[in-house]
Amino acid sequence: MPFSYQMERDDGIDFKLRLPVSVGFFDFEVNDIPDDGIPTKIDTLSFVPGVEFDYLYSDKLTIIPYFDLGWAGNMTTGSDTAVYSSGVSALYELNGGAFDPLWVNRLYYAGYYTLDTNSKDGYAAFQTGIDLGLPNRFKMLGHAIQPTVFATSYWYFVDLTFDAPGSQDISISSSYEVGFTLASEKPIGYSFLSLDRLGVGYRFGKDFYAWHLLFDLPI
Repeated sequence: MPFSYQMERDDGIDFKLRLPVSVGFFDFEVNDIPDDGIPTKIDTLSFVPGVEFDYLYSDKLTIIPYFDLGWAGNMTTGSDTAVYSSGVSALYELNGGAFDPLWVNRLYYAGYYTLDTNSKDGYAAFQTGIDLGLPNRFKMLGHAIQPTVFATSYWYFVDLTFDAPGSQDISISSSYEVGFTLASEKPIGYSFLSLDRLGVGYRFGKDFYAWHLLFDLPI
């Protein structure tokens, strides 16, 4: 849930306070929803605030560096973890008429340090993708809504490893994601509780897949 607060400045370099909250569920399968319903117990919780600077390099290119530092907790084991991340993004508006194509490239590093066990790890990745708006806009709750589709790729400088209970761990060096969103012309909500988009993505790689619930630009 990408809560944030936008600050505008006269020098053309705006900055945003990032206040994201994430929740996680263990052993969750979409196929379980008809029988078991949506999970009611949160297994992981994180709050990793940060700041990003939006530098409008030209009328089509925006450069965005960011820095994050926060906390994540495992509600099952009670362990606490420090989480940190930094990176830079380049957003370029392509010529596409009513389709509003946006090409996004991101380079970032993230890591963690678990306080209870003194364990630490990190990873770095490069991401590139296209967000494409559809011309069929419509009105919802007084807001102009544009459906969008997107596709993006991730390359990890060090293989990303997932623990797989009861089987061999899964390591991937790249992954891909496709999906769709409903993008609002103006933020819906108030202050830092506003949302720009709502959508879903499907990320996949070798022996790996995940569903991604989206509340912001998906790339």
